Formats: sequence, C-alpha cells, structure tokens
Amino acid sequence: TADKLTRAEQIINDQQHEIDHYKQEHHNLTIKLNILLDEKDVLTDRIRALEKEWKLRPIPENPSESDDQYENEIRTFQNTLQQREDSIQ
Repeated sequence: TADKLTRAEQIINDQQHEIDHYKQEHHNLTIKLNILLDEKDVLTDRIRALEKEWKLRPIPENPSESDDQYENEIRTFQNTLQQREDSIQ
C-alpha cells in the first residue's frame, strides 16, 4: 500500500542521511589524522634535533640550567604531540 511505500522510502532516506553523515565524519577524521601525522613528524624531528644539540653542546658554566632548558623544550614538544594525539581519539 501507499503508506508502506512512504514508510519504506522514509527509512531509506533516513539511512542514506546516516550513511552520508558517517562518510563525512570519516573524511574529517582522515584529514585530522593526516595533519596529526605531519605534526608528529615535525615534532619528532624537532625533539631529535634538540636531543642531538643537547649532547653536542659545549659544557656551559651552569650545566643544570642548560639541561633544564633543553629538557623543558623537549617536554613541551612531547606534551604538544600527546595533546594532538589525544584530540584524535
């Protein structure tokens, strides 16, 4: 009957809308993931460069202050990376 046909069409339309929603959500998450992966590469490279710079630096008059500076900067990059990863989950 016409009522059953109308109801079936409504169900199909609702399901198509839901599918479209999930496709868009998947697309958005893929973009966020790709951005995160790029940021991770940049931050990881920066952390490695800082660690290398730290090891190769001349010994300063006050090594603990210099060490703290490097450790804080590395920790900041690591925290930024963790926050980015958490935002995707």
